[in-house]
Amino acid sequence: MTSTDVPHALTVIGLGEMGSALAAAFLDGGHPTTVWNRTPRKAAALVAKGARQVSTVADAVAAGPLLVVSVKGNTAVREVLEPAGAALAGRAVLNLTDGTSAEARTTADWFTDRGAEYLHGQIMTIARPSGTRTPWCSTAAPRRCTTASAPCWSWSAAGGA
Repeated sequence: MTSTDVPHALTVIGLGEMGSALAAAFLDGGHPTTVWNRTPRKAAALVAKGARQVSTVADAVAAGPLLVVSVKGNTAVREVLEPAGAALAGRAVLNLTDGTSAEARTTADWFTDRGAEYLHGQIMTIARPSGTRTPWCSTAAPRRCTTASAPCWSWSAAGGA
């Protein structure tokens, strides 16, 4: 992060291998990062790095304007976030869960119906850009949503995931 960058608070939901790596990279980039996982002990290393762990998904959603979701499958995304209910309104959600295009559209509609801005991302960990340790991530969403959350993606300059 450069001196002109402003840290942005965000939440990472799902602390498997990719979610944990992303949360660590956000922390390394200077972003205040809240974490939540269905298995709370998975947050220990991130808390030691400075992450704030919360005990409910509703608290995770309420913690900031941007949610980065990395769980296994779009059905799990909706099941995990259902308890957050109305707290999703006004949030930007970057869903990095794999699945089909139809599943991504269904999940996008689910978030939009709850008042959230939806970004769908795909992390390509096999085909990394030449000369970097950073995985390549592509996103698709309305421009107003990607523009609002773009400053958070400076994590890649901090060494990536």
